[in-house]
Amino acid sequence: MHRSLNILWPLFLIVALNVTAADQKQRPWPVKREIDLSSGFGDLRPNRFHAGVDIRTGGQIGTKIYSPVNGYVWRIKMSYLGYGKGLYVIGDDGHIYVYGHLDNFSSKIDKFVKQAQLKSRRYYLDLTFEKAEIPIKQGELIAFSGRTGSNAPHLHFEIRTPDNYPINPLNHGFSLHDAVRPVFNRIGFKLTDDHSLFDNGSRKLILDAVRQKTGTDYVVEKVLHFNSPFGVLVDCYDQNRVGGMRHTPRRLSLYIDDTLYYQVTMDTLDFDIQRSVNLEYDLVEAAEGEKRVRRLFHHTGNEFSGSKPANNDRGLFGFDAWTLPGPHRGLVVAEDIAGNISRLTFDFVWESPEVILPPDSGVVVQRAVSDGPLAYTVVDDGLIVYINTNVGSELAPRVELYDGDSLLGVESSRLIAAGRYACFIPPQQKYRRIRRIGYTLSESIPAERLIPANIYLVGLEDKETIEVDGNFAVSTGRQNFFAPRFIDVGADKNNPNRYTIEPEAFACRSDFAVLMPPQKSSSEATSDGICWWDKKENEWVWLDNILDANRLKTSATGGGLYALLTDNQPPVISRLSVKNGLTYFNPQLSIDFLLSDNLSKFADDRHILIELDGQWMIPEYDPFTKVCKTRPLETLADGRHDLKISVTDKAGNKTEKTLHFFVKAQNN
Repeated sequence: MHRSLNILWPLFLIVALNVTAADQKQRPWPVKREIDLSSGFGDLRPNRFHAGVDIRTGGQIGTKIYSPVNGYVWRIKMSYLGYGKGLYVIGDDGHIYVYGHLDNFSSKIDKFVKQAQLKSRRYYLDLTFEKAEIPIKQGELIAFSGRTGSNAPHLHFEIRTPDNYPINPLNHGFSLHDAVRPVFNRIGFKLTDDHSLFDNGSRKLILDAVRQKTGTDYVVEKVLHFNSPFGVLVDCYDQNRVGGMRHTPRRLSLYIDDTLYYQVTMDTLDFDIQRSVNLEYDLVEAAEGEKRVRRLFHHTGNEFSGSKPANNDRGLFGFDAWTLPGPHRGLVVAEDIAGNISRLTFDFVWESPEVILPPDSGVVVQRAVSDGPLAYTVVDDGLIVYINTNVGSELAPRVELYDGDSLLGVESSRLIAAGRYACFIPPQQKYRRIRRIGYTLSESIPAERLIPANIYLVGLEDKETIEVDGNFAVSTGRQNFFAPRFIDVGADKNNPNRYTIEPEAFACRSDFAVLMPPQKSSSEATSDGICWWDKKENEWVWLDNILDANRLKTSATGGGLYALLTDNQPPVISRLSVKNGLTYFNPQLSIDFLLSDNLSKFADDRHILIELDGQWMIPEYDPFTKVCKTRPLETLADGRHDLKISVTDKAGNKTEKTLHFFVKAQNN
C-alpha cells in the first residue's frame, strides 16, 4: 500500500538549501551580461554528454570574454568542427577553464596562434604552453565569442578538475538567478522482463504529465496496472528563466512508496564513458526529436557514476519476491541547481505476476478475425513479432523462427487487440541468425504465413562479419555493444543498390564497420564513397572511407540507410568578394567567398588552399554557413596582387580559381 510522501519534503528542502555547500568562492562569469543558458551540463549530444554550459550572446558574434580567474593559457585547439576555436586556461586553483566556439582571441594570445599557423601552414592547431608563456589575470580580456564549430553564436564554457573531469559550473562558483521550477512533460514505463508487452504491442508506454494548479505538482490522471517488472522513464526539462532554453535538471529522483529507487545527479562527468549518454537518455526517443527522455533505472553498460540505483534491482519495480499486490504510489522529483523543485506522482496497481505457459499448453484466448499481414520490428532489447490472423481459433498463434529450413524455436504470442497478437523475443544464443518468421495456430495446421527476415544477433563474438549479397557487409564484435542485441540487415526494398540496418537508432559502445566494394578500380576509388542518409537534414552524408582489401570501409554508430555513391562534381566557389581586375582602396581588405560541395564535402583545412602573391593565407571556413574568409596579416602594398584559390573535396574533385586585383591607398 502507498503511504504519504509528506515526510520527505524536509529532506528535499535541506538538500535544496545546501546544494552549493561544496562550492568554491563565487566567480565572475566570463561575459559581462545577464547570464542566459541555451544548454546545460549533461545535456544529450551525439554519443556524448554536454560537458559544460552554453551561454547565449544575443545571437551576436564578438561578445568580449574575460577570464574569471588568475592563471595561464595552457592549450589552444582549432578546427572547423567540434569546439571550433577553443581556449583552455589553467587557473591558480588548478582547474581547467574551457571556452569554445570563439570568433577570435585577444591580441596577446592571437599572435601565438598566427605564428603557429603560418609556420605549419595549417588552420588546424593543437598547441600547449608552459605556465610562464601566456599568464592571465582575473578580469583580463582573453577572447571574443563566435560560432566556429557551431551552427549558432554562443559561448561554450566548461570547468574541469586538474585531472580533466568536467564539473558543473553552476555548482562550482558560478551562480545565476533562477526562480523557475523544472517542467514535466511526460512519464514512461519500460517493461524489463523477457516476455511481456503492453496492450498496444510495445515494450514502452508513455503518458502525459498533467500540471496541477499549484504549478509545482504534476500527476498521471489514470491509475496504471502492472503485472510485469518495469522501469520508469521521464521527459523533463529545466529553464533558468520563463520562456528560456530547455536543458536537463541537475537531479532526478524516483521514489515508490516513500522508498528511494533511483537517483541521477549531473555534477561531474568522465570523458572515458561518454557513450553512456545513449543509455542515460532514451536514444529512440531522441532520434524522434524528444531529447529530454531519461531512464530512471540502470541499463546494462551504463557507466555514468552520477546515475545510481538505490537497491539491488537496478531501480526496477516488481523483481522483489515480497512485492505486495495492490495499490502503490510513485514519485519523481526534479531539482535544479538553484533548489527549485517539481514533483510528479503516479498511482499504479501491482497484480500477480503474469504466468507464461509453453506454446503447447492450450491456453484459450478470445476468438478473433482479421486480414492483416505478419510483421516484425527490432527494438532496443529484442524482437517483436505481430500477427493479424483471419483464421478463427481458440489458440493464440505460435511464432516460429527459422534459419533457412531449420526451425530454431517456437514462441508464444498474446492477444493485444481484436484479431491481433504479438510476441516479444529477447536475444538468445539459438536465434543468432533468423532468415524466416512464420506462425501456426495448432500442431495440425501448417504455417499460415512465412516472411523473409535478415535478423542477426550481434555482440556475442570478439569479431564477426555479416555479409549481404556480396555488396554490403557489417563488421562487429562484442566491444561494439553494451549487450548482445538484434539488428536487421538487408537490401533496401525500394532500391537494391542501397542497404538498411534496423533499428535506425540503437546504442553502441563503440563504432562498428560498414564495408562495400567500390564501383571503380582501386586507383579511381576515391570518387566512390559509403554514404548515410540523414533523415533530419534530408541529405546524404559522405562518411570517412578507407580502402581495405579492395573494399571501402567506414565507421558507423547506428542504423539507417546506407549506399555507395559516386561524387564526380567539383566544389563550387561563388560570391568572391574581390573581382578580377578591379582596384580596391582598402590595403587590409577581407577576402570572402562561398564554398560548397554537393556530396563528399571537405576533410579538413588542408583541402582549402588560398595563396595571395604566392604566400599561404589562413583559411577560415564555416561548414554551416559555407563562408570561407581570409585577411592579409600585413598591409597590402599599392599595385597588382594575384589571388589563387584551390579546393579539393573528399572524393578528390578539385576546383581552382585565379584572378588579380589592384590596391591603391586612398591618400595617393
